[in-house]
Amino acid sequence: MSPSTFTTMLFLGLALTVNGSIDHNVTVGGSQLTFNPSNISAQAGDTVTFQFMPGNHTATQSTFEQPCQPFKSSSGQGGFDSGFMQSTYTIDISDVTPIWVYCKQGLHCREGMVFSINADVAGSETYSAFKARAMGGTVSNGGAGRAVVSCFGVVLGLFILAEGWML
Repeated sequence: MSPSTFTTMLFLGLALTVNGSIDHNVTVGGSQLTFNPSNISAQAGDTVTFQFMPGNHTATQSTFEQPCQPFKSSSGQGGFDSGFMQSTYTIDISDVTPIWVYCKQGLHCREGMVFSINADVAGSETYSAFKARAMGGTVSNGGAGRAVVSCFGVVLGLFILAEGWML
């Protein structure tokens, strides 16, 4: 492989491994509350490496139905959770089943900080539908309590702050 080909592959965020699988690089955080890219297609044997930017973020597996809740299988086993990271975290892709991910820091998920692997391109379980669910559902910070944020509560809180009231 020529140096220019290798540089191009790194620029695109993909690095081929010896067996032909791909390591998909995903930037977590940065100047916005995002995973970048926000949705990828990956094959069995590929890996996904989450590169955490400064800030306090996670890559926590969830479900389409409950985007801001940690994944629990029917047997009670949890999905992957990077914990709060300042470096990298890599997962292995074993098949092409969709994988749903969110950041469990505060209200980041509710603010749309979600990611998907192999989401439907069309249909009901797309990345856009997952993000919309996240921005309107229940939030979990990984077991330290749950909060349901209502629009009224947010507006009231902002009004109180703007007026400088003490409660």
